[in-house]
Amino acid sequence: FCPDGTTVRETICGTDNRLHYQEIPCGPGKICRDGVCITGTPVEPICTDSDGSDPNTQGSVTVTNAAGTTSSGNADFCPDGTTVRETICGPDNRLHYQEIPCGPGKICLDGACQDIPSNPDGICRFYQCVDTDRADDPGFAGAVIALVPDGHGGEKCQQHNDVCEDEHTLKQYACGPDRRHAISNTTVCPNACSNGVCR
Repeated sequence: FCPDGTTVRETICGTDNRLHYQEIPCGPGKICRDGVCITGTPVEPICTDSDGSDPNTQGSVTVTNAAGTTSSGNADFCPDGTTVRETICGPDNRLHYQEIPCGPGKICLDGACQDIPSNPDGICRFYQCVDTDRADDPGFAGAVIALVPDGHGGEKCQQHNDVCEDEHTLKQYACGPDRRHAISNTTVCPNACSNGVCR
């Protein structure tokens, strides 16, 4: 196939009898179209990003390559519950990807970083456990959205907020090793605990 308008990516059999790829420039006076180098005059590639690389908005990138072929529908997406993979235009006017952490108190849903919705059920359709504070920072009031038993033999989605158990003890939640359910641990705050954070 053509990764851009002037290069063909050949699929080849390696000496290990496995599939490999080799990028081959088409050369002067040629363009790549439909996986083949043909005679043609390359044009200046054009790349547009509908959201300007904003992680809080799901956008998409449209690229017109040097052969004049346009590809669109390259949308931002969530590789996990707290990171957005932004589709961006590189300095070479080609499609590139950049992974951006959503940051404390936010999750990635539908290709954008968002505040946690009041009803977390939709989150568990995509992810079984999401931790807004993956660093387990006692100075940040994080939340974990995870599956819990629903009392009828199934599971439902529930939000667990970091909470002060007393004046000096913080209970923090995290995703468990199964990445489905929440686990908790306690931290003794050096000064005091209030509103789910150590002060």
